[in-house]
Amino acid sequence: MASVSAWGQPARYGSADELAAYAGVSSKTIRRMVASGKVRGAKVGRRVLIPFEDIDGLVRKAAVAPMTPPPPSALDASGRARPLGPGEALWRARRASEALEALDGLGEEAEQAVTLAALLEGLGEGPAR
Repeated sequence: MASVSAWGQPARYGSADELAAYAGVSSKTIRRMVASGKVRGAKVGRRVLIPFEDIDGLVRKAAVAPMTPPPPSALDASGRARPLGPGEALWRARRASEALEALDGLGEEAEQAVTLAALLEGLGEGPAR
């Protein structure tokens, strides 16, 4: 019989609370992922243990592609905002859209709503609180 060391590192498992702290999401989100089958969970006694590698895989899928060089500054030499050209505006819009898509599956719906409201307010497109 082969030992665990022959296979490399043993798999690490944790509770929903441990994986939530590790991934930066709520434990409720982790439990939902287990219930939906996005991550595996094994019931051991009263605990549900979840492999860390499943969360790592989800984070890798959600990771944004490597950044391309940023566009020139939006400020002119005197510190005033300069108008964006159509190509630059499109570039920024695409990067923002890609970043939001990558975050779509993370967090609870209420957390996402609060984040969206803050983004829209910051862009001047949402109601001020």
